[in-house]
Amino acid sequence: CTENVPNNGFNPVFNEGRGEEFSFDVADRETEILQIDVMDKNELLDDELVGSNCIPISGIQRGFRHVSLFDSRNVTLPYAGVLCKFSFASLRGSLSEEMAAD
Repeated sequence: CTENVPNNGFNPVFNEGRGEEFSFDVADRETEILQIDVMDKNELLDDELVGSNCIPISGIQRGFRHVSLFDSRNVTLPYAGVLCKFSFASLRGSLSEEMAAD
């Protein structure tokens, strides 16, 4: 989860353009899925889902990737996406995934 960035609408930037880094362990690369949700924080109402995408871990390739976003009806959001850098590292016999979202 990234920090809320106020007034960061149409083309948001996180962590002053350096992005956020996430690391997590993957028990079974063939069956696990990475879910990316982009939320609009709302002080008065519940936070609103802007878009999301679910990606099978087995389909992720190393390097920078544009991840398209879909609305709550699974319709592609034109021009909406998240730029991610994926890398993989083996740790104590298990595969660890690292992701930086810009």
